[in-house]
Amino acid sequence: MHDKTDVPTKITQGLYGFFQLEIARLSSELGNPAPADTQVYLAGVLSRFTNTNALFKTTDNGRDDEPLALMLKRAMESDDDERVRVMKHLGDVALYKSGFFADRIERQGLDLEYYINMGGMAYQNVSVLSSQHNSGGLFKTLYADLSTHFADLVRVITEFFLRSQLASPAGIMKLYKRWERTGSDQAARLLTNAGVILTPSGTTSH
Repeated sequence: MHDKTDVPTKITQGLYGFFQLEIARLSSELGNPAPADTQVYLAGVLSRFTNTNALFKTTDNGRDDEPLALMLKRAMESDDDERVRVMKHLGDVALYKSGFFADRIERQGLDLEYYINMGGMAYQNVSVLSSQHNSGGLFKTLYADLSTHFADLVRVITEFFLRSQLASPAGIMKLYKRWERTGSDQAARLLTNAGVILTPSGTTSH
């Protein structure tokens, strides 16, 4: 008889392997300079956040999409161990949302650069705090690299997300509207490669 509690773990492990392969492939295609260990870390973030309970803070009123600024405040008011945990989560959330929810961030009147800067800062803090404890060199280097290459990793997530939109006509239209609104070279390249003719008037040929 199988233990059903193992099922979510097995699914997560399967997703982790999938994301590792996809990130490695996209990083190679894009010439992403982020070190391999940061790409492995990113695969872990993506697989973990497929469970939305890991992404959102749970409160008495349900799930709460905690703003990054409040996470930072909570981290700065905590002792070192808790600060590392919260800063790491802040960095992970900023990384994930920067790649998958850029449109939503803009609709909220926020700048994507704000998320990138906050995430990079959080990982840098984890690196510094790690260097002061026994975990030392390995984590210090990893989180320093995550901070340095934050924008590079966001580009990989965004590429993954945008390519997934090409799987349906509705997704293609969303991607087209994104190109119209932002002038994104990344969106233009993917649309063109998919055979979409880009026109200023908002009409498409496919």
